[in-house]
Amino acid sequence: MFGFILATYISYNYVKYVQDVARYAKIDLPQDADVSGRWKDLTRDYDDEVDLSEKLMLLKWKRKRLVSEASGDVLEVSVGTGRNMDLYDLRPYDERENESTGRSRRRIIRSFTFNDQSEVMAAQAERKFEEMQARRSQIERFRGKVDFVVGDAGIKGVIQRPDGGFDTIVQTMGVCSMADPVSFLRRLGELCRQPGEVKPGRVSAGDDKDGDDGDNNDNMGGKILLLEHGRSYYDWLNRVLDDGAKMHADHYGCWWNKDVGRIVKESGLVVERIKRYYFGTTWEIVLRPAPKDKK
Repeated sequence: MFGFILATYISYNYVKYVQDVARYAKIDLPQDADVSGRWKDLTRDYDDEVDLSEKLMLLKWKRKRLVSEASGDVLEVSVGTGRNMDLYDLRPYDERENESTGRSRRRIIRSFTFNDQSEVMAAQAERKFEEMQARRSQIERFRGKVDFVVGDAGIKGVIQRPDGGFDTIVQTMGVCSMADPVSFLRRLGELCRQPGEVKPGRVSAGDDKDGDDGDNNDNMGGKILLLEHGRSYYDWLNRVLDDGAKMHADHYGCWWNKDVGRIVKESGLVVERIKRYYFGTTWEIVLRPAPKDKK
């Protein structure tokens, strides 16, 4: 009986999927068209719509591992509803901590700038942050500066670059929603701390006033941390993604079949690490701004 019910359920969803794909094939929605308007519907519960799929793919764990690398002045673009909000380590620095048991002084987060194109999304993220702060004891609350900015971070002037640039820029599941992701990544590279750039209060790029050496790669500039989804290793799976791309983009506001590898290469940013999961469709990427003589 269980097998019959499961087979019926799978068959029903497959037939529905094929019908929906055929229907969307007739819709005039060019690949990579701007579908950002899908994020502005106040009647939708965006978290509820993606919770199950993210749990099945263990994406929360992957998000947490990635954002654990964030430190200093942090910018999160495409923040959405704030799904990374409770994954950052926002504890104040403890003098008893050291590299072997905790964080160095340079590994703490000093300030946050959260950004999204959608006012609806940014408002939900801000409310989530305030609720998170309220749940914590006074000593555990984040004490740094926090800003929420609505607008396209790819446009110069929308995000104010701090002195010395951002030490970390985070974007999770955002490249898929960009009409021009290459230019967007290049702009993130400009907002990032540049190779050899000295932050205010530091003697050099590799030192600070507290004498903590911090990141061994500090002279390479800040980090851009990405968790994205896109094309697979396999042609058969890419055909599936292509077939369902219009349908997915129209509902969720993202093109799940973008060539993330090509986008990163064309951005000119320095690749520090790329890992791929789920037949290559989920990309974990760490980038650095390119030295000026290599741009």
